Amino acid sequence: MTSAEALAMIRPHPPAPPQRRRWAGAPYVVVGLLAAVLAALAARTVTLPINSDLGLVQTLPPAYWVGMVVLNGAFVLALGSGAHHRTSQWAMATLLCALVVTMYGAASFASSTTRGEVAWRHVGIAEALVSSGQVTTQADAYFSWPGFFALLGTFSRASGIQALDLTPWAPVATPKGVRSTG
Repeated sequence: MTSAEALAMIRPHPPAPPQRRRWAGAPYVVVGLLAAVLAALAARTVTLPINSDLGLVQTLPPAYWVGMVVLNGAFVLALGSGAHHRTSQWAMATLLCALVVTMYGAASFASSTTRGEVAWRHVGIAEALVSSGQVTTQADAYFSWPGFFALLGTFSRASGIQALDLTPWAPVATPKGVRSTG
């Protein structure tokens, strides 16, 4: 027996890494997604037009708020249970996406109509850019940022989805914390 073999027998072996359960966050995701579906379906029942001082918040039915509380609870429980380990990052990402879509998409679930004149302007500029194939900087200050409008127009043509149908979902794609504040 060599000295290296003897040392290997004497040295304690490092403990085996703990078994990570790949699907540890699955129950939280299932509950969270069901809660998000409940909230979305509840938001679709809102009667339009909304005539209240608090807007949509005041008119959302209790089922929406139950769905939001359950979804937030599933997220918090998943975070506290250790499901946030590397192997369950998919679960946390799924719950976070469900939270963002449910929270920022409530108005889009309630109404499919585009709100705000800015959205209509953006769609018009994107369609003008795609149809002409040129950037006209003298027409409007918005034409100084052709990348966004070209992307919107190209995505609209490639997917077959009208740009106007995408605008109600802009708050979901760019939540307030992500938008630039300039």
